[in-house]
Amino acid sequence: MSLLFFSQLQGAVSSPCFQYPGQDMQDWLADLVSFDHYFPCYTEEQLNRHQRSSFLSTSNFPVACFADAKDVNDEPHEQLADCITSQARRHYTTFFQLALIRFSSLQSRHSALFSLSSQLIRRQCDYIWLFNRTSVTFEQQPPTPLGKLPRSRPAHFRPSNIPPLAGLEDMTPTVALAARAHDTSTEEPSSTSTISPYHSALAGVNQPLNMAFVDALWWTLGGMALIVLIIRIGQIAWTHLRRLTAMSLPAENQEYWKRAQWNWMPWLKKQIIYAPFWKKRHNREFRLSKAGHMGVLPSRLHSIMLLIWVISNLVYMFVLNWRQENVYAFAAEVRGRSGTLSVVNMVPLVIFAGRNNPLISWLHISFDTYNLLHRWMGRISVIEAIIHTVAWLFVRVADGGWEAVRERIFHKAFEASGMLGTLAMTILIILSVSPVRHAFYETFLNVHIILALVTVVCTYIHCATSAHPGGLPQLPWMMAIFVLWFLERLARVLRTAYLNWSERGFTDAVCEPMPGDCTRVTMHLPRYVDVKPGTHCYLRFAKIRPWECHPFSVAWVEHVPVHDKLGFRSDEDEEKQPMTRLDPKNTTTSVSFVIGAQTGFTRKLFDTARASGAPAITLRAAIEGPYAGHHSLDSYGHAVLFAGATGITHQLSYLKPIIEGYNAGTVATRRITLVWIVRDYEALEWVRPWMDTVLRMPSRRDILRIQLFVTRPKNPREIVSASSTVQMFPGRPNIATLLRKEVEDQKGAMCVTVCGPGALADDVRLAVRTVQDEGTVVDFVEESFTCTYPETNYPIFQSEEQWGLENRDGTGSPP
Repeated sequence: MSLLFFSQLQGAVSSPCFQYPGQDMQDWLADLVSFDHYFPCYTEEQLNRHQRSSFLSTSNFPVACFADAKDVNDEPHEQLADCITSQARRHYTTFFQLALIRFSSLQSRHSALFSLSSQLIRRQCDYIWLFNRTSVTFEQQPPTPLGKLPRSRPAHFRPSNIPPLAGLEDMTPTVALAARAHDTSTEEPSSTSTISPYHSALAGVNQPLNMAFVDALWWTLGGMALIVLIIRIGQIAWTHLRRLTAMSLPAENQEYWKRAQWNWMPWLKKQIIYAPFWKKRHNREFRLSKAGHMGVLPSRLHSIMLLIWVISNLVYMFVLNWRQENVYAFAAEVRGRSGTLSVVNMVPLVIFAGRNNPLISWLHISFDTYNLLHRWMGRISVIEAIIHTVAWLFVRVADGGWEAVRERIFHKAFEASGMLGTLAMTILIILSVSPVRHAFYETFLNVHIILALVTVVCTYIHCATSAHPGGLPQLPWMMAIFVLWFLERLARVLRTAYLNWSERGFTDAVCEPMPGDCTRVTMHLPRYVDVKPGTHCYLRFAKIRPWECHPFSVAWVEHVPVHDKLGFRSDEDEEKQPMTRLDPKNTTTSVSFVIGAQTGFTRKLFDTARASGAPAITLRAAIEGPYAGHHSLDSYGHAVLFAGATGITHQLSYLKPIIEGYNAGTVATRRITLVWIVRDYEALEWVRPWMDTVLRMPSRRDILRIQLFVTRPKNPREIVSASSTVQMFPGRPNIATLLRKEVEDQKGAMCVTVCGPGALADDVRLAVRTVQDEGTVVDFVEESFTCTYPETNYPIFQSEEQWGLENRDGTGSPP
């Protein structure tokens, strides 16, 4: 007996090699099957003629496969079906749905025919044709549908109606048939031969479509980056032009830059760029307790970017062959698609996690934004990895049960690495839930790094140990991920080594305990470092959890000539000498921070400084950075700076450079308004030496206005304004009213920045959106790492309740 299997891959029905069954064949099958579908076939002569050519291997035609077995009289039907499917699978890896059966004698074998057919049906051979002579008469006529064989014996099945079959005794088998008929292979037949191929390698995987969707994802991400890059280049060029034309103009002559040049820009800022996801709340946390919270809401612009990426992944994930009748082949396609998308999401996932990401400086986008994208891409990648594993388990369990799964996981590197990687990713996403992450951040951070490394290594092994020649197609991506991760870590090490060591020695940190549970830290670097305003650095102390480093806003920067340390120059001489005359080769840099004590690292730092009993202690430390600093205020005629608590460190770093630029005529700024909100008067001690320096600078009164709001003064009588340019008020400010007054007296283009608790930031954001209706240029910059580093709460902020920044209704809005 000979059996011929077909799998229809694509059309080409018009090919002359397609023939159609004659009426005599249809009459013979009438009582056995119902005609509701058509499947084309070849004659034996045509197959014999074409089997040595590339005709049958092309994707434009059906793929044929021969399988040989003993006669139906010689073997039980289930074993015969096993042998048929096993023989077919040995020579062809394509899934076969059609069986054409030739029998030598079937006068009394109608029941055997039906039993064998049923066994083949269970192996997904859903269409069965039978014929009884070497050359069947074919008629050139339109296709006639041929139906599926019923899985149970039909009521109208009558053996007496089946005519005898004859004419096959003298059929001469082809060379391929004869060779396979005498195959002595010891391969055991499998009862699941239409299942087992679909749990490994690329069997059933639509790889061309997978790679097409990978390209689409890359184009989506690259397109968004390109759009942002073009916008940023335009903004940089525009601000540079504004600075060049306005820096020599008095305040009253900057009217051109005060007005919006495009009527649609204020609307875009109000409704898209500066808008929160919903109504007002954006950076104020959804707190469960003082230890942790549920996170924050993204802005409307961020939400649009995330929605584009999430929808892209969903669409590409579920564009599948839903008409596939073999559920195991369908599961294989799901497995391939989800695995491919999961790995492709890992590439930007690793890039966005690095603080040395070059896109930060190229696109002028904060690390906070990239961290938001990192978290969402991580969630998508983990979900797709879980789908990938479940699809594999579905086929593997169906093929050999859970015992086979256990055997493969414990003895095969391919399955073991895949399962371990998925387990690591699952633990990652559980630990990344906001309440867990914020309540145990230090533990989360260390475990996160370890599990991420385990995931990357296991995914690499999984791709490299596949049975597919050369490994899975995703292997080069994993190599790229390793390279990117290594280069980012190497950049950190080299950057830290360069900043903290020179022939002059190592970095030392002077730590001073301050009122209000804060520590003032001054890092004395052994070399010159250019630190821009608005930057932050990562600090590490040798005796205080040296394995941890945390980011803090730079409050003050001083460049000190080396011979000053030997006493050759006085502080008065230093003030008289312009900064431009400093020689970087003979200069060192001191960088200062104000660090609020919360828990963990920051609390231990404060306790160590206070426990010494001295005004200050010196510790061996290291600094990494500076990072960010791409928001320049030099081109704005008017700057309004809002600071809450220790957020003054970020805003204070702008004052000295802008006032120096104003005196030198190199900036367009003509007015600065600093609004600082603190809990009590003692907070002034944090920045007293630096603020005294600012207040003594030439022409300071012409440009700087300071408004200090003390929300909980011990004695309201001590709140006394020192001058008309430095004013102190008890209570909380009305942000909307204050900003509207600034807009009424606006000098050129205005920039409003805020650095403080989330409630304060949301109030300022709402006020900026409201004044967009005035038609003037009012830009908004928010500096916050509250959702990235909850332990340090970059910059270190106490809670709204502790600092008295909250309202009685809990909204944080002004009364």
